[in-house]
Amino acid sequence: MHQISTRPHFLLTLAGVGILLAACSNSGTGAAATATAAATPTAGESQAASGGEASVNMVGFKFDPATLTVKVGTKVTFKNSDGATHDVAEGQDGKKADGAKFDEEVKAGASTVITFDQAGTVHVTCLIHPTMNMTVTVES
Repeated sequence: MHQISTRPHFLLTLAGVGILLAACSNSGTGAAATATAAATPTAGESQAASGGEASVNMVGFKFDPATLTVKVGTKVTFKNSDGATHDVAEGQDGKKADGAKFDEEVKAGASTVITFDQAGTVHVTCLIHPTMNMTVTVES
């Protein structure tokens, strides 16, 4: 009976965890980058923000949640949990809206905060990955 050593598999797993931890330790980009302690809503669900803060996770090349409902003046933290750089811009399907009020590049592991200060529907897209889209409904 042959005995297969699990040691190489353990070492590979340990190395992979170390690489993931190092990748997640990057700091934010630019003056608008901050961290947040706000809870992330369940995938695909809308969340009414309380306390003027909400968060969106960029993971799996998607915005999570895909729809969000907030009050005017809410600060929304967009956290990039993917290994690639994303963009958070007002627009749709990878195209920035005319007169877009925001367009922020967010490197892997970083975050940026966008304040939604006018009531209405705001479409958000990633200019780098045009299939990444979400809708923010801003209520007064």
